[in-house]
Amino acid sequence: MRKTDNYARVNLGVMLALQSRYSLTIYDLGCLIINRQNRTVRMSVEELRRRIGVPEGSLKNFAELRREVLAKSKAEIDQLADFTVEWEEIRGSGRGRPVQSVKMTFMPKDSSAQEEAARELDRPKVGRRARREGTTETLEALAPPLPPAKSREPRKAPLPRANRQLFPEGSLHFCGDNRLLAILGDFGGGWDKDLVAQAYREQMGARLEKLAGEALYKSFEGFCRGFVRVRGKA
Repeated sequence: MRKTDNYARVNLGVMLALQSRYSLTIYDLGCLIINRQNRTVRMSVEELRRRIGVPEGSLKNFAELRREVLAKSKAEIDQLADFTVEWEEIRGSGRGRPVQSVKMTFMPKDSSAQEEAARELDRPKVGRRARREGTTETLEALAPPLPPAKSREPRKAPLPRANRQLFPEGSLHFCGDNRLLAILGDFGGGWDKDLVAQAYREQMGARLEKLAGEALYKSFEGFCRGFVRVRGKA
């Protein structure tokens, strides 16, 4: 860091707070161009992989690169830095229209957003991801148990709460839900499982949290049919 000409432009607190090495590399790139008039940089997918240090042979599928690198890095940088990062995927015209290049844009935050980022840097790292994803939970004290009823009949144990089969958050390659995998096999058109799953998550948004069981499977099957109808088979 002392040898680089860009040391003065980098916020050391942000660098120490970033958990992912990919986030750190993209943040460093943003620091290089955030003060320029043109804050956009375009790179081929291979150039992007080299620039951010993806090991050769890893994350070969762009859907994996999007999920494991771009999306996670954006979430960290947007929370902690004084600028945000967006990316646009430029696709080719070949079979399946593969992503050929990526356009990354860095935009400075307004003063209130910069102050919030500074406050987050002062908070402990514990719970940072939950605050970023808005999943922080508030614990409430439980009421004391009721005294045992004066009855000779044995107390019945409460029925177990039904498990809701929600849409998996991680990779579908390891989800273990054979029904979802069967739907992808029958109606997914041969597309990558995680590519279809990510497109489904983006389309459903917050509604996905309310879908479970049979309603979820019907919704996902309908989406897969529509996805292949628009994009064709892989």
